[in-house]
Amino acid sequence: MTKQIGVLDKCIAEIEEKINRHNEDNFICNSEYAGLVGKFKGETALSADMADAFIEKVLVDNNHNIEVIFKFQNEINKLNKRIV
Repeated sequence: MTKQIGVLDKCIAEIEEKINRHNEDNFICNSEYAGLVGKFKGETALSADMADAFIEKVLVDNNHNIEVIFKFQNEINKLNKRIV
């Protein structure tokens, strides 16, 4: 019985992981970010509307280094994890 319980616990953990991944995928696909990606997917150049939609702020330091802070960085990070 102990062996069977161990096997079943492992199966349950795998199923829960798949459910969590599926729920996360649905959240991203139905998010504001996904809607904006769909809206701008045909664009070939950065427009003011696109910049307003995706960019939180742009930082420039004294050495003229540029850092772009995106509004949807968490969603971007989650999608990058899926690709790798």
